[in-house]
Amino acid sequence: MARYRVTARVPSAAPDGLTMTRVVAARCAQAAACEVATPYVDAGLCVDWSSRRTGLRGLGRRWSGRFVPGDGDDGLAGVREPRRPHPPAGTATAELDLG
Repeated sequence: MARYRVTARVPSAAPDGLTMTRVVAARCAQAAACEVATPYVDAGLCVDWSSRRTGLRGLGRRWSGRFVPGDGDDGLAGVREPRRPHPPAGTATAELDLG
C-alpha cells in the first residue's frame, strides 16, 4: 500500500467545475483515483483525475484518466489482432517449365 495525492475534477458540477485533492492509501494510482471518484460516478457525473505518489520520491510518474458513468465500454479498446506468422522458408519455390 502506498500513499497517492489524487486530484479529481468534476467539470459538469459548476461553470468552473468542482476540484478536490485528497491523499489516499491504495495499492495503485488507479485504485486511489477510483476511491476518490466513486461517489461522483455513482451520482452520474463524469470525473477527470490525476494521481501522483506522495513522499520524497513522489516526483516520478503521474497517472491520469477519466471515469465516465455507463459508457458501455466492453474493455476491448486498443486491442490489436496478433500478427500473422511468417510462412515457412520452403514455400516460395518455383519450377521452370522447359516445354
